[in-house]
Amino acid sequence: MTAMRKQFRWLMALFFVACCAQAQTGSLQPKKKQSDKCSCGFSSYFNVGVLEGEAGTSLQLQTIQGMRYGKWFTGIGAGLDYYYVRTVPVFIDVRRTLLNRRHSPFAYADAGMHFPWARDQDHPGWGGKSKFSSGLWYDVGLGYRLSLGGESAFLLSAGYSFLNMKETRTSAFCLIWPNCQEIQQQLYRYKLNRLSLKIGVSL
Repeated sequence: MTAMRKQFRWLMALFFVACCAQAQTGSLQPKKKQSDKCSCGFSSYFNVGVLEGEAGTSLQLQTIQGMRYGKWFTGIGAGLDYYYVRTVPVFIDVRRTLLNRRHSPFAYADAGMHFPWARDQDHPGWGGKSKFSSGLWYDVGLGYRLSLGGESAFLLSAGYSFLNMKETRTSAFCLIWPNCQEIQQQLYRYKLNRLSLKIGVSL
């Protein structure tokens, strides 16, 4: 019985020392300020808009997924670009909120590659065919962020969009039907300059 009491006393003493050491360690650690909290996290952007240029007015759609840190955001985006020929741009998006306010202007820059996804109407008539190649794509501009509460916001933006593309056209030449041969006609190079207008949401 005496041995059990001694062991119990030793256990209580060790427990007391451990508690005191933990309390002392906790008191030495500086308290985190409210401003030390990381204003960062995952965000998603969804945009729909129009592209305006010499070839007319066309639809554009975008989705961007990435991380925000303070006023900065960096992500990866993809979309559909229907200007002249339907393409799929894949790009890196960098943007920054300009003011530390609930509603604020922002600047953005997108750069990457586009991949043609031509429709039947994108090919020339009279049996001709076109082969489109991928190329440089970018979009830079300014916008305004209207907060909807939390990290959600409604977005308005306007910018300059550029698309570089090559087209190889071929046509069928027939002396005796159906013995036809494909003859390469011409290589076209396009540098498409567009005005980009978008509305969207961030979540």
